[in-house]
Amino acid sequence: MLKRGYLLLLMIISISLLTSCDDTYTFKSQVKLETLSASMSLYEDDLTESINLSQFIITNIPDKELVVTIINLPQHGNVELRKHQDEGYVAIYSPDVNFYGFDSFDFQVSNGKLTSISSVYIRVKAKNDDPIASDIKLTVYENSSLTINLTEYVIDIDSEQMIYTIEMLPEQGYVNLSENYLTYTPSEGFLGDVTMRYLVKDDQGGVNSGTITIKVVPKPASLSN
Repeated sequence: MLKRGYLLLLMIISISLLTSCDDTYTFKSQVKLETLSASMSLYEDDLTESINLSQFIITNIPDKELVVTIINLPQHGNVELRKHQDEGYVAIYSPDVNFYGFDSFDFQVSNGKLTSISSVYIRVKAKNDDPIASDIKLTVYENSSLTINLTEYVIDIDSEQMIYTIEMLPEQGYVNLSENYLTYTPSEGFLGDVTMRYLVKDDQGGVNSGTITIKVVPKPASLSN
């Protein structure tokens, strides 16, 4: 009986202590703000590429209290930050002309008390540009030969090794191609214009062609002898 009475007394005391305290307890969750690093890739010929930075922000802070800014700009391009109602903060990156390689920029997220900074790493992949083959217009005397260095009429910013071929032969005369040197010899006694086409291919598969127009003119009397 004494033991049961003792247990009953402890229960009464515990209930009294509980009821003497406030009935409502307020728990505050811990404020969290964290950002993750991100990566993106594009080709050098792409004008822009975008990335949604909001997907790399981990927080329980309301969006309206957050401020996102770009704090370190990329070295080989530009970045623009836009806020969309549905998507959140979107960064739009545009590489410099003909740049390929690695680039990056840093973004910061803050609510005025907490701040987090992360980086976006960018890979701009190379894309071969076709060579530019210029049209050629030259003059040669009858019964003479003309040699053309085709490299003087071709531009390729990606490659230095070129392969030249004749795509269309002239109707009059003879053509000899040795590496990048093209030699034209008109038929004996021929005067007038001839047209041919040459093809240039770089070591990455880029191809282009140009037109060669040659005017065969009479040799001056002073040079005939």
